[in-house]
Amino acid sequence: MRQRKGLGKGLGTGYKNLAPMDSHIHSLSAKGVKSKSLYAIKQTSGAFRVESKTPTKLKLEQIGGDVSWKDYGGQFIVPEKFNNGDFDYYLIVNFINMEDATGEEDLENKYVVEIQSVAPSEVSKEDMKSALSSMGIDDKDEIKKVMKNKKQLAGLLAEYGLNATVYSAEGNNANELMKEAKNQIPVITGMFGFYMDRPMNRLGNTGWDFIKGDIGFKRMMKK
Repeated sequence: MRQRKGLGKGLGTGYKNLAPMDSHIHSLSAKGVKSKSLYAIKQTSGAFRVESKTPTKLKLEQIGGDVSWKDYGGQFIVPEKFNNGDFDYYLIVNFINMEDATGEEDLENKYVVEIQSVAPSEVSKEDMKSALSSMGIDDKDEIKKVMKNKKQLAGLLAEYGLNATVYSAEGNNANELMKEAKNQIPVITGMFGFYMDRPMNRLGNTGWDFIKGDIGFKRMMKK
């Protein structure tokens, strides 16, 4: 499995004390689901309220990984595209079996689920070319074909690392993790700017930087 940028690192830092934990999250914890995101809590001041007590009927489409995704990992996409007022974006749900990914056994939490935002229009031509080339896509006709298939393209960009991880949770109940991830998607699309504005690493790069691949020293060189 390729090492992707921002694999759940630094998520939620500095936000954990903003609001009390929802009782629903405690019930998830008992089922083996541990959220690493601010967005699994609620704030009672009226500024925002994030809950997932009402199950969503949202369906995901698998676009990568193994058919036996619980054992070997899988990549899923929300079939519809979203728009934040400036550009279209897609949401990828990445399921990782940490025992398979790391080769380690008896881990405290066997599974990790991430939700990643991807915006193909925000990626530079240079980074787009590098991303496709890394997947062995170099032929002009094949490139054109992939560029037209936006869902496939979003999956490839996410795997390459041109994504912003807006939600991450870990646990030992695969079904509950995926269920909760789907419940969080309407919340993410409703407060997309809030999710993307927060720093996602120690250098202060935000989600807007991550979806462009404009992070770390690369961003500093442009200044």
